Amino acid sequence: MYKISLEFNVDGENPLDAVKEFANILTTDIYDLTYIVQNEETSELFTVDLAEEDVDAVLPLKRYEQFIVNPKQ
Repeated sequence: MYKISLEFNVDGENPLDAVKEFANILTTDIYDLTYIVQNEETSELFTVDLAEEDVDAVLPLKRYEQFIVNPKQ
């Protein structure tokens, strides 16, 4: 089993504008995106780029920093 994550930085004047921009991105070709994948059994992390040839598409990810962080309250 694998977990898959996509993270985006999008511009917007407010949260609604940002989500609308994100929705536009989601209509792009899925092969233009790079995916972050985690093996649930081993916790190993990988990047997967579908635009690459299969032999070059999967690379180990040594360090991953959480994109959205809940600020301390």
